[in-house]
Amino acid sequence: MEVKARVEPSEGKVGDSVTLRVQFARMEGQIKSVYATANHERWQLHKDKEGKYSLNMQIPPFVSPGTYNINTFAENEKKEKIVEVTVPFMVKDEEVEEEPGFSRVNHIIQEMESAKCKTLLKENPLLLEKTENYILSIRVAKRLLSSKTYQTSPFLRKDPGVNKSLIPKRHISRLRKILLAGIEKIDLKSLIGGNLARFEKSIEASLNELEPVRKFAKEYTLHLTANAHIDLAWLWRWKETVQICHDTFSSVVDKMQKYSFTFTQSQAQTYKWIEERYPDLFQKIKKAVLQKKWEIVGGMWAEPDCNLIDGESWVRQILYGKKYFKE
Repeated sequence: MEVKARVEPSEGKVGDSVTLRVQFARMEGQIKSVYATANHERWQLHKDKEGKYSLNMQIPPFVSPGTYNINTFAENEKKEKIVEVTVPFMVKDEEVEEEPGFSRVNHIIQEMESAKCKTLLKENPLLLEKTENYILSIRVAKRLLSSKTYQTSPFLRKDPGVNKSLIPKRHISRLRKILLAGIEKIDLKSLIGGNLARFEKSIEASLNELEPVRKFAKEYTLHLTANAHIDLAWLWRWKETVQICHDTFSSVVDKMQKYSFTFTQSQAQTYKWIEERYPDLFQKIKKAVLQKKWEIVGGMWAEPDCNLIDGESWVRQILYGKKYFKE
């Protein structure tokens, strides 16, 4: 019995469309159906006029880089497996395009943060702090001047393209060049060689070069909002959770009388408890919402486990959460 099976192409990334082709020799009349399975998914292959089986499929998301095995098997009339073969598909790691020159920035930061350099810098605590602040500044500048908005999971890194910046691209491009020129002022050889005095001077030279980037960053304001992360009945009793919601929200409303800040709170269930048990506090919250001091965020009834729940649970969380907030 001979089985020839292959995937075309044999390697690629998640989301790629591939074709599985299988041919069984000297088994005509024995095969009723042919299936492929992988990661708890199951597909049926289609037979062509030449007696070959094929399947057009898509490599599903959240598949780790490495070998993705597609198990293919044939069944007879009694739905018994009569032959089985595993076809490997090599999933490549997602290639992320760096901003022009940013790979060089990353390299210099990595060198400055290496174990050897940190050991040398510990001899001069003030310089160590200065270096750490410099690295943080470079990371912030890199982020400000990046047009990428990556979202990362353990398996994927993608840019959904949500950058809606109105800053002229030529302005950003000019500042990127300044950033790249500025970081090249860092004297890594002196740092690695232990000449900390010369290395410190190179930080000053770099900061002087980066002055336009610093001014650009100061044109913007970073807004922070307060939030209370309340896990409902997590390692405490249900009644304690209700009391914690009351105490937290009361404290927030009281502080709003003294300080100017914005508070954000999710989870419709927390509001429902306050509405039913503490109507006076609920009215104060509604007033704060109208005054734009209190932001209702999220749209779920509670913050659920996002790994174990099934589709219906997801739908119910969103349906009843949105319904409550709208009403």
